[in-house]
Amino acid sequence: MPLALLALLGLVLADGVQAQAVFKCIDRQGHVAFQQTPCATGQAETVVQIAAPPRAQPSPEYYRAEPRNEFTHTRRTARSSTVMSFECRTASGALFYRHGGCPAVIGRENPKANLHASRGEKVRARRIPRAEACRGLRSPGRKGREYDDVTPTYEKNLGRDPCRRY
Repeated sequence: MPLALLALLGLVLADGVQAQAVFKCIDRQGHVAFQQTPCATGQAETVVQIAAPPRAQPSPEYYRAEPRNEFTHTRRTARSSTVMSFECRTASGALFYRHGGCPAVIGRENPKANLHASRGEKVRARRIPRAEACRGLRSPGRKGREYDDVTPTYEKNLGRDPCRRY
């Protein structure tokens, strides 16, 4: 008997979602409760029929028949030109690297400031490949390292480090 009941239940559930009946119970204080079992004695009972949701519709035929554009998912090719950075050298021989260009003058008292020529050293710039500049940025003990274009940790965490690929 239990096996037959399980088989019948399986057939009912296999058809999908069907309409259901829910009991709306109102007690003497006016509190409303919806439940699957009949209401307790002393409560007003109303049976509410809930309609089954509509079945999912298949995709339109015109969408299936439309050929897929094979060019929308092509891989991007690498740029043909090499990304460049700058090797900057001061008159006193200090060597530092920048990604956005070298300043014309660098101050002695504040390495990051661009000051007038009377208060700082002149800087010569040379364009070099980004990979070479990133290797230079990592080299320790170099004179002029305090002038380097260093990416803050926050920018690195956001993936904006110009040297992350090199």
